[in-house]
Amino acid sequence: MRMLDRRFVTSTFILGVGMLVAQVISFGISPVLTRLYVPQGFGILAVFMSVVNIIGVIATGRYELAVMLPTDDEEAINIVQLSIFTLTLTTLLIWGVLFMGVKVIPFVRRWQLPNAVIHLIPAGIFSLGVYNTYSYMTLRRKYIKQLSISHVVRSSMTAATQTVGGLCRFVMGLPIGVAIGYFIAALYLRRSINPRIGFEIELHNIKRLAKHYRKFPTYSTASILLNTVARESPSILLAYLWGAQVAGFYYLGQRVIGMPLTLACSTIGRIFLQRAAEERRTTGTATRSLRETLRFVGLLSVIPFPLLMIFAPRFFIVVFGTEWYTAGIFARVLVPLWWIRFIVVPVTTVFEVFQRQEMTTVWNLGLCITTFGCFLLGKYFFQNDVWALGLFAGVQTLLYIGLLVMALRVARCQA
Repeated sequence: MRMLDRRFVTSTFILGVGMLVAQVISFGISPVLTRLYVPQGFGILAVFMSVVNIIGVIATGRYELAVMLPTDDEEAINIVQLSIFTLTLTTLLIWGVLFMGVKVIPFVRRWQLPNAVIHLIPAGIFSLGVYNTYSYMTLRRKYIKQLSISHVVRSSMTAATQTVGGLCRFVMGLPIGVAIGYFIAALYLRRSINPRIGFEIELHNIKRLAKHYRKFPTYSTASILLNTVARESPSILLAYLWGAQVAGFYYLGQRVIGMPLTLACSTIGRIFLQRAAEERRTTGTATRSLRETLRFVGLLSVIPFPLLMIFAPRFFIVVFGTEWYTAGIFARVLVPLWWIRFIVVPVTTVFEVFQRQEMTTVWNLGLCITTFGCFLLGKYFFQNDVWALGLFAGVQTLLYIGLLVMALRVARCQA
C-alpha cells in the first residue's frame, strides 16, 4: 500500500483536531440541552435548521467553490466578493418574502415553527453563507490552523447561547445559538484572511466572474439544492407526518452522530478539493487524490460504524435519558447510510474540479425523489416511522454507491 501523502495527512489532522474539539463541545453539551429542552423543542430546531440549510447552500450561487480554481489570488478575492454579493441579494429576497407575509409563511407554519423562529431564518441563512465563503478562501491560502479554530469558535458560541437560553426557559435559545455560532466564526475567518475582503465590491469584476463561472449557479446550485432537500427533508417530513416530537428524536441522532460525520466529510472534502484541483492542473486527472482520500476515510470508518450499529440504543439511554431511546433506534437504522456517506461525500467535489456538475444534478434529482417517496410510503403503506427511516436508508445507500462509481470515472477523465 502506497504511503499517504504527508501534506494531506497533516492538513487533515490539523482540521480534524479542531473538528474533534468542536464535536466534543457539541456532544458534551447535548446531555445538558436534552434536560433543558423538550423533544418538541429539538423538533422545532430540526425544522429551522433544515430550512436554513436548504436555502443557505444555494444563497451564494455556489460561487464559493470557484475560489479554489484561479491561479491568481486577486481573482479569488473577487470571487469571494461575488459570493457575498449574491448572498446579500438572496438574503434580502428571503427577508422580503418572510416579512411581507407571502404564502410561504402559512406553509412553514404547518411544520410548527413559531413566528419568532421564522423571523430568524434570514439571519441564519446569511451567517451560514458568509462562513462557508470565508472558509474556502481560508483553505485556498492554506490557513489550516485558522479554519480548524473556526470550528471550535462556532461550536463554543452555539453551545453557550443554547445553554443560556435553556436556563432562561427561552425556546428560541436553540436556533439563536446556531445563527450566532456561524456568524462569530465567520467574523473570525474574515479577520484571519483579510479584514477588507467582501466589502470593496467592483461591479465590473462581479459581472465578468459571474459569467465566467456561470456553471456553478447553473448546475452546481441545482445539484446541491436537490441534495440538501434530500438530506434535510426527513426532519420536515417527520414533523409533518408524525409530529415535532418524532422530528426531535431524529434530530438528536443527527446532532450527536450525523452532524459530526457531515463536518468530517466537509473537512476532508475541502482538503481533497484543494489537492484534486492541483493535480488536475499538473496531470489532467485527479485519480491519485481520489484514491488516497478513499483509502483514508475507509481506514477511519472500519471500526466505529459497526460498533455504533450495535450499541446506539443503549448509548442514547445512558447519555441522554430513557425518554430518548427512540433516538437511538433511529440512529441504528441510519448507520449504513451514514457509513457510505462518510466514504463517498468527501470525493464528490471532483465533479466541481472537472466542471461536470450536470452529472450530480441528475443524480441528486433521483435522490430527492426517492427521499420523499420513502417517507410517504412509510407513512401511508407501512404506517411506521422506523420502517420509513429503514427504507430511506437502504435506498440512499445504493444511490451513494452509484455516485462513487461516477466519481471514479470523472477523476480518470472517462466521463
